Amino acid sequence: MIAIPIIIFPLTLALLIFFSYKNNHKDVLKQLTFIREKYHDKILLEKTDVTCETSTSGLKNGKYLFTKCDLIFLENALTIIVSRKIGKQKLYSNLIFIESKIALGHGAIKRFNLHSFNGDVYIEFGESGFTSTNVTVQLKNLTPEEKNLIKIA
Repeated sequence: MIAIPIIIFPLTLALLIFFSYKNNHKDVLKQLTFIREKYHDKILLEKTDVTCETSTSGLKNGKYLFTKCDLIFLENALTIIVSRKIGKQKLYSNLIFIESKIALGHGAIKRFNLHSFNGDVYIEFGESGFTSTNVTVQLKNLTPEEKNLIKIA
């Protein structure tokens, strides 16, 4: 009798997480389609499976904690597409569009450094508070050529 709840609870939790990601995935795909259509002539490069580290302060928000993302380098903007792999499927969970010192929908860029510690690209945005989140993103292993494509500050 005890074995059934032990099996059902983790399975139910896994399905809830999967369907939550699936809904976010659809929203992010719509945003990506819009960006690719609107800025098709301004896309300089797309890079997938970029390793990164993030941290947050203030209101803890799991959508800003990730270790992999895809990047779209535009003439005057950078798009960070947060993804997670579940099995062999890549699911997108968030999109951060950075242009003119602003992470649209997330807050102003507070700090930006193309050559921070260990050569990482360091981006900090948002506000730390009870109802808001400050986010730090460190993009790792970008080549000097890729770093030169980032024109957000």
